[in-house]
Amino acid sequence: MKELEFAGDANMHKWILSSCHLLKDPDEWASTLGFFKNKKEAAKNFYLHQTKSIHEGLTKKLNKEQNKKAVLLFKNILGFTGDKSVPYPHMCGTEILLVGISHPDLRDEIYAQILKQLLNNKVDVSRLRLQKLLIMALQ
Repeated sequence: MKELEFAGDANMHKWILSSCHLLKDPDEWASTLGFFKNKKEAAKNFYLHQTKSIHEGLTKKLNKEQNKKAVLLFKNILGFTGDKSVPYPHMCGTEILLVGISHPDLRDEIYAQILKQLLNNKVDVSRLRLQKLLIMALQ
């Protein structure tokens, strides 16, 4: 997934992510939501920034344990960026990077989640923290 390049607008980013074969189909991903959740809305926003947790990972071929870690990773991204209030946001960023080091099989998931949170993100502080996290994750 590192081969993806940033383009000028959110629609181009969305197109780039949607063409990535490592990501789940948005409709299939949304279909695993609970009974009372808006599956159409979830599928529509699969590639875009959100301030609530995800219910499962974004990438294909995750086993049950990896899916649990993917959900925790996303919560840490929300905490690190300030999209969710946590007492020590930098610890969330550290945890994300440590998971990437200790679990190479989750690196694509981390990258996908960071890109998802960058797309259509209107909060300057959040975007800046995500850009820093992306740079650190790619090193």
